[in-house]
Amino acid sequence: MISLKVVIRVLIPKKVELIPGDLVQFQGRLIKSKERRVAALLIADEEFNQLSKVGALGQLLAEIRSKFRNQAAVYESDSGALIPGMILGDTSLQSEEFTKQMRRSGLAHLTAVSGANFAIVSALVFFILRLVISNLGFRIVTTGLILFLFLLLVRPSPSVLRAGLMALVVLLAIATGNRANAAAALSSAVIVLLLFDPFQGQDPGFILSVLATAGLIFLSPGIKAYLLRFLPSWLAEIVAVSTAATLLCTPYLIAFTAQAPLLAIAFNIVTSLLVAPVTVLGFLSVLTLPIAFLSEGLFAIAEFLARWIAYIASLSVQTPTLSLSHQLLLITLALVIAVLFFAPLRRIGIAALVALILFGIFSKASFPGDAWRIVQCDVGQGDALVLKISASSALLFDAGPDPDLLDRCLKSIGIKHLPLIVLSHNHADHYYGVSGALRKREIGQIWSNGNISREELSNYEVLKVGAGDIARIDDVSLEVLWPPAAASNFSNLSGDGSQENNRSLVILAQVGQVK
Repeated sequence: MISLKVVIRVLIPKKVELIPGDLVQFQGRLIKSKERRVAALLIADEEFNQLSKVGALGQLLAEIRSKFRNQAAVYESDSGALIPGMILGDTSLQSEEFTKQMRRSGLAHLTAVSGANFAIVSALVFFILRLVISNLGFRIVTTGLILFLFLLLVRPSPSVLRAGLMALVVLLAIATGNRANAAAALSSAVIVLLLFDPFQGQDPGFILSVLATAGLIFLSPGIKAYLLRFLPSWLAEIVAVSTAATLLCTPYLIAFTAQAPLLAIAFNIVTSLLVAPVTVLGFLSVLTLPIAFLSEGLFAIAEFLARWIAYIASLSVQTPTLSLSHQLLLITLALVIAVLFFAPLRRIGIAALVALILFGIFSKASFPGDAWRIVQCDVGQGDALVLKISASSALLFDAGPDPDLLDRCLKSIGIKHLPLIVLSHNHADHYYGVSGALRKREIGQIWSNGNISREELSNYEVLKVGAGDIARIDDVSLEVLWPPAAASNFSNLSGDGSQENNRSLVILAQVGQVK
């Protein structure tokens, strides 16, 4: 008998409070996954048993996160919800609209614990320890231990591991008496993490984290040197840091999300003045949680400062956004800057500009063009089929598991009106992403098998349909073939499908003479 540990993704049909390290038991359906970094997808049944809890340290860290989250929840504001994200990477309190504003403004990186967070926390811890510990070596070891506990508290993710490992490399460089080399620290962190898990190279958060840090290392000094001709040193530093990080991240953001904020640099420059004090106050609030009045007081000051970050993010609704059609212009601008101001990149930049011009001359129209009728959105595991009615209107069959992926797909093909959404059955990979379809779109009816209940659908017309129901929308005729309108024991049907799969909606669509 061969025993093998593999990584799988689990979809649970109900909300369950678990801590990393808890041991659970449940039954479900194991199906093939399209994700390369997981072996399979497990769709869990309703019954769920928790066999054991994580150890004492894990429970303590989870309790700290919970108390800090509860402290933030009292404010019932975007600024209060922002702080757990900035300090612990906990975005559970953030509304969907605020998350969208942070992304649109180019400030979403603030809610992902990164190298900047570790740098601020490291400097704070090192300064505090300097007051009580005179030995440099012991002070560095203690700082490293506290950073390790901080990493466990935040819960490791690709960007967090990269930032933590880079901080460790810098500490080791200080301990050995060598000059801390940021480029070497970043390279070492990336190499080690990719050797440990090569799939991190495909993680957008990891890629953006590395790009932002690389921008600070390689571009920021040159930009600052140029800006010092007409700006004071402190302002040149702020502008250079924000510009460098944004220049390297924006081309990838456009390629990945099909849009990027036009005023991202300006927003980042303004908020950079607030990030350090909010991070320091928030971290001190975490450390002083046992002393309630002190922790709450520190949090209140941090929340007041965070209001300005939330306000700046809200301005993104009124500012223009670069779409995919602008990406060649933006990449060209970045290459021109590299050619003009950074001699080491000049040859590479010129070659890239030539390649970009040739690409613009010979490239074809982007998929799917204007003549499409049916598009299958890439939503990962699950499905979301779009049937076009007009240039901006379509029918949607299922919504996949991810709202952002579905919203991005619908935006990319110009859909602003959905007269009908069909949700076939109550499995997460078929309808959890429906909120993405509702974003700033006109919605008509929503059809289901009667077994779907989502809070975001409460303000829409949701109809239970069954065999025999028909509809006609523009030139599309629809007929429901399954399930039968009368009650049926779906678990007794032949085949290996679950009861919920067996009661999925089956619809015949006819466009002209094509079915």
